[in-house]
Amino acid sequence: MSKEMRRPVYSWYIEPLDEHTNEVIARELAQECDAPERGRRCSDGKPHDLWRCRHILIERLRASRKRFNLRFRAYGQKGNGPIREWKLPKGRYRPVRTKILRIASQS
Repeated sequence: MSKEMRRPVYSWYIEPLDEHTNEVIARELAQECDAPERGRRCSDGKPHDLWRCRHILIERLRASRKRFNLRFRAYGQKGNGPIREWKLPKGRYRPVRTKILRIASQS
C-alpha cells in the first residue's frame, strides 16, 4: 500500500477542567498511564495538562458527562501534526450502532 493510501494515525488526549473529572480520568487510565503530560503545547499556543487516552474513553465520558457532572476538553493529533481541540458534538449522545440497527430494522 502506498503512503498516500494509508489511513492517518490519530492520538487522542483529554483535559479535565476540574478536580472531580481529573480523579475520574485518573481511575479510568490507572493501568495505561501514571499521570497527565504537563504543559503540552497545542495549536492555540497555550500549555495544557493532557491525559493521553483512546478515543473510546472520550466517547464514554461524553455519554455520561451530565450524569456524573464531568467537565473536560478533548484534543486530537493527526500523525505528528499539532494537537488541536476536538469540538464535542452538542446535543444528546447517540451511539452510531443504534442508528445502524434502527436503519436495518426498517428494511
